[in-house]
Amino acid sequence: MNTLCKNLLWPLMLLMILILAAWQPTADAAQAHHDLHLRLDLEKQALTGDDTITIANADPGPLVLRLAPRARIERLTLNEQPLEYRFNDGRIHLQIPAVGASDEARITIRYRCRFDDPAPVQPINTDNPGYGVSGTISPAGVLLLSGAGWLPEPLNMPATYDLSVEAPRGVVAVTAGRSLGIEHQPDRTISTWRIARPTADGPSLSAGAYQVREKQVGSVTVATYLTTANADLAERYLESSARYIDHFSRLLGPYPFEKFAVVENFFPTGYGFPSYTLMGGRVLRLPFIVHTSLGHEIAHCWWGNGVRVDYADGNWCEGLTAYVADYYSKELQDTEEAEAYRWRWLRNYANLVRPPQDFPLARFHSRSDRSTQTIGYDKAAMVFHMLRQQVGDDRFWQTLRDLYRRYLFKTMGWRQIQHAFEQAQGSSLAWFFRQWVFQKGAPQLRLEGVTRARHDQGWAVSGHVVQAAPAFRVDTEIRIESAAGDTIHWLPVSGIRTPFNIAVDAAPLGVEVDPGAHLFRRLDPTEVPSTVNTLKGAEDLLVVFAEGFAPALRELGPLMAASLGIDGATYIDERDLNARPAADQALLFIGRPQHAGLMPLLPDLIHLENDGFRLAGNRFGDPADALFMVVGEPRQPRALFWPLSVEAASAAWSKITHYGNYSYLAFRDGGNLEKGTWPATTSPLRIQWPDVKAP
Repeated sequence: MNTLCKNLLWPLMLLMILILAAWQPTADAAQAHHDLHLRLDLEKQALTGDDTITIANADPGPLVLRLAPRARIERLTLNEQPLEYRFNDGRIHLQIPAVGASDEARITIRYRCRFDDPAPVQPINTDNPGYGVSGTISPAGVLLLSGAGWLPEPLNMPATYDLSVEAPRGVVAVTAGRSLGIEHQPDRTISTWRIARPTADGPSLSAGAYQVREKQVGSVTVATYLTTANADLAERYLESSARYIDHFSRLLGPYPFEKFAVVENFFPTGYGFPSYTLMGGRVLRLPFIVHTSLGHEIAHCWWGNGVRVDYADGNWCEGLTAYVADYYSKELQDTEEAEAYRWRWLRNYANLVRPPQDFPLARFHSRSDRSTQTIGYDKAAMVFHMLRQQVGDDRFWQTLRDLYRRYLFKTMGWRQIQHAFEQAQGSSLAWFFRQWVFQKGAPQLRLEGVTRARHDQGWAVSGHVVQAAPAFRVDTEIRIESAAGDTIHWLPVSGIRTPFNIAVDAAPLGVEVDPGAHLFRRLDPTEVPSTVNTLKGAEDLLVVFAEGFAPALRELGPLMAASLGIDGATYIDERDLNARPAADQALLFIGRPQHAGLMPLLPDLIHLENDGFRLAGNRFGDPADALFMVVGEPRQPRALFWPLSVEAASAAWSKITHYGNYSYLAFRDGGNLEKGTWPATTSPLRIQWPDVKAP
């Protein structure tokens, strides 16, 4: 047994004890078991289902089952006897009569249904990860989400499942739980699964022409279900998945499922389901996915699929998953990368969430665009970061482990999180959760009246930290810079004006509040360099076609606006553009403008030439090259997309939206060669003084 297997074995043995203790049903609780056989017809985009639902401890009376509204029920019996029912609006209404001493009702349903949601193979915009698809069956692949109604589910009743899926030969089905085998017959393939852990959510199902690879890690089966085109990625994903499971098991507690599978989807999703992730084939081939998205989806097995979300007061799991997977891995590797990640969260909030769009974390359920993602992922992750600062490292991670153990396979909300950290801290954190979870917004801070003064025993720096109402209560760092070195001081901030007076030994050269971006706040525009996300957050976009630009590429304007998530953009030619457009209007030039003054003064990092451009010391003049950059003030960004050929434009334009945190991008044949963000040079939270010369 290798070291990784040994490392995973001890938490998995403990896990089985926890599961048995957590899932002993009460004597009188109704619980369903599905014995379901599905037949998939990919050409007709339809399925036929035979489901026998056995309900233990069934009470006589009304019962409601959810099924897709378009389904056609061919037969429904109770204990092998016909039963009257009513089916409308996706609900089957029936009556359970007294069934005798066994108190067991056995409902058998045969049904047919078509699932044909259009699935985008190459979507222009990816801000909404579901693309409106809840159920689709096609020769390219199958995706049936738990809410699609692809099997009849008794409402509000936990259930277990034995499921067999019959499909054309070579088409393998995947769902939660444990695989009982794949049988390839001459004209069909049958995939059999068992979901032994009761759940009230219902499973999702995927199917495709998969090659299956498995690896045993302790008692966990790690698997890949990949098409022939991506089968060469199997070993990379098996090894990476095993490492993540080991890492999170040590950090948070034992891995909660029998397996983890990486499953390929035929359109570009990034779903995390109980015990597997579903990623688009093009996404899987991106070299950075094993270092980013894969860890995020595996962490969802702890948060969201292991400990489930009580949506009554918001979805906490995306922020916590982003924190423990996306952010914390950066912190373990490089503190500078971690700081850059925090700045990215703050700039996303400044660029993408305007005050009228803002809402409390307690109202976030799922992302549908970049604005909701910024609140539910970035802000929530930053709230957990500030909570960690509030209670301390050891207490923070131990409380997360305690929450995981206590709520495994149960629902948890923000209020349970608050209670657990209050118990660990030994004091009330109502103020913290009230302002960060149940209220919207963030503080916007500035320094006022800052002075330095020499005293007999040294120097003093004094001033005020000022914020607008409603005032937030925060603890923040103040860094005093001097020739003798920097010193860090903590300042409790509350109210509109918070005074400070800090004694230091050497002559101060500067003062900065929150220098490491540990505080969630709304940045001042001077702290926000223009980026692709600045353009995405624009309310009013004017797309300008430069003079001499190839007419064949005029269709790029609407395509690029759609890819950036901007509705209602206006399109004009350069010759019709007023040299001084409205102050708050964002401009996107397609092609290099010919008239001076339309683009603001460019940073020294970039130089435009007649037949190309220089960027970060490199020259680009190949016809396959393309430049995209955003400059100017965040309230009035000026963006330029300058491809040096029609082919360069076609290869690069759809990639730009994925580089939201960057100010400039250079492509060749659609591949990114250079990227970066302009530095922010000023801030209302930073004061600089000249050096003090000795008398």
